[in-house]
Amino acid sequence: MDKCSRKKQVQRIAAMGVILAMVVGCTQTTDWLKGRRTARPGDTIILGAPEADSYLKELSDLAAGDPARQAEIYADAESGAVLTPGPNTELRFALVLATPGHAESDAEKAQSMLREVL
Repeated sequence: MDKCSRKKQVQRIAAMGVILAMVVGCTQTTDWLKGRRTARPGDTIILGAPEADSYLKELSDLAAGDPARQAEIYADAESGAVLTPGPNTELRFALVLATPGHAESDAEKAQSMLREVL
């Protein structure tokens, strides 16, 4: 077998491998592309936990908001963690404490709370 035909054969095999990988990738992402949420049996799920977007929006408001809004977010997160302790309320309060830019931020306390949540 000469080098040119061997090279073409390797190129064909590589091209088929890329096409196969693309097809498999497409079938794996179909649910994600269609907006369906699927959980695997081993995934940890916290019932009643809000979407990540709500956490991020609140943290953005906390970092860039006025002092009254910051105090409101902090008080709400703290009361949630105290009145209904659980992973989602404690995570929220720890994230609020970890966010710099407001009077009540406390990185050390946030770090210990996040360790407990994990």
